[in-house]
Amino acid sequence: LVVSGAPLGAPLSAASALVLTGLGFIDLSVSSCLFAATDGSRDVFYGTAVIVSASSASCAAPSDAVPGLYTVSLSLNGVNLVPNQFDAVSFRLYDTAEVEVLFIEPTGGPTNSASKVTLYGTGFHAFGKGLLCCVFASSGTCAATATLLDVNADGLSRALCTLPAASKAGDVLVEISLNGGLVGSISSGSDVSFRYYDGPVILSVESAVGDAKGGTIVTITGTGFASLQSF
Repeated sequence: LVVSGAPLGAPLSAASALVLTGLGFIDLSVSSCLFAATDGSRDVFYGTAVIVSASSASCAAPSDAVPGLYTVSLSLNGVNLVPNQFDAVSFRLYDTAEVEVLFIEPTGGPTNSASKVTLYGTGFHAFGKGLLCCVFASSGTCAATATLLDVNADGLSRALCTLPAASKAGDVLVEISLNGGLVGSISSGSDVSFRYYDGPVILSVESAVGDAKGGTIVTITGTGFASLQSF
C-alpha cells in the first residue's frame, strides 16, 4: 500500500527523485516506478525503483521523461501496481534550464546583519518544507531557505529569503534551488548579484538645529554613502 510521496518534484536528472512510503513493500529485484503524465497525452515513463525497506521505496527519474506533472505508482513485480491509500502521488519533473533568477530586491545590504530579499524569476516551485532556497553561486549550497510567494502581476515567480550577514563587503551571485541544493536542482547563469557593503559612518551634520515645523536642509558628511542603483 502506498501512503505518500516526497518531495513533490525533482529535476529530470535526479537519481533518487522521489521516495514513496507505505506498507508491505518487498524487493523482487524487478521493481519500478510508473510516471503517468497528467497533461492528457497519456504518456507513461518508467523509472528504476529501489526498495529501501518494507515501508520505503526510492524512485529514479525516468531517463526519457519530459518536464511536466505526473502521477507516480509503484510496481513490485514489474506488472501489477501497488494500490494507493489515498489519491495517486502527484509529482513534477522539471528542467533546471527553465528555472532562472531575473532580478533581486533590494540589490544590496550591510555586511553586519541579515538581509531580507525577494527573488523574481521563472520556474519557481515549492516541493516540500525547506527545499526551496537561495544559493550563493560560489558555494553551490543553500545560503538561506526561501518562501514561495504568489506570482507577480507580470507573471514572474517570486521567492522570499533572508540572506545571512557576510564577513566582508563584495558582490555575490545569487541563484535558487528547488530541491535543497541537490545537484542538478540549482539555477545557473542568472547573473544576478547581491552587494554586501560596510555600513555607512556619519561624521557630522550641518545644520545642527532647525524649525520644529520641518523644512530645514541639512548636510550629512561621512563615509560609505552610495546608492544601490549605482552598483
